[in-house]
Parts: sequence; structure tokens; C-alpha cells
Amino acid sequence: MPKRVYIETDVHTANLVELLLDEIRSLHEKVDRLERSHGTNEQSDASSRLITIDEARRMMNISVRSLYNLRQEDRIPYKRVKGKVMFLKSDIEKFMKE
Repeated sequence: MPKRVYIETDVHTANLVELLLDEIRSLHEKVDRLERSHGTNEQSDASSRLITIDEARRMMNISVRSLYNLRQEDRIPYKRVKGKVMFLKSDIEKFMKE
């Protein structure tokens, strides 16, 4: 239970503080629900998460240049996220099995 701090205020200020505390509690509950739902999806879709060029090349044990060549040859699909090249982990795993 959160620690409560009491200060002397007028009734209007006290009501305002209580309203703000209620809103903060409500937002905290919403964040908790989002974290729980995101955590569940992340665990079930771990192989479909996006990874960076460096993570992909380390996973495959190849150079950045070799990965770039595979990407240019359309042998490995990629996505652009905010201007950065990213790969689905599942695509890298699939390529490595071939």
C-alpha cells in the first residue's frame, strides 16, 4: 500500500489532490494491464520479434557485408523501422535452416 502524506490544505485543494490521486491510480492500473498483455504477446511471439543488423549477423556468424549481400539478393526479407534496417528473428532462423 502506498504511503500517504497528509498536509494542511483547504477543502478545495484536498479534493483536487484526491481527484489527482484517483486518476494516477487509474492510469497505473491501465499501465499494468498493458504490461501484462504485452508481456504475454512478447513471450508467445519471441521468434517474430525484430532484430538489428548486428544481432542478425551475430546470430548467423557472418559479416555485415555478407548480410548486406544476402539482403540485396532478396534472400533474406527485411523491414525498415524509422529508417533502420531490421529483420524478423524467425526469418533469420528460417534462412539458417535452409
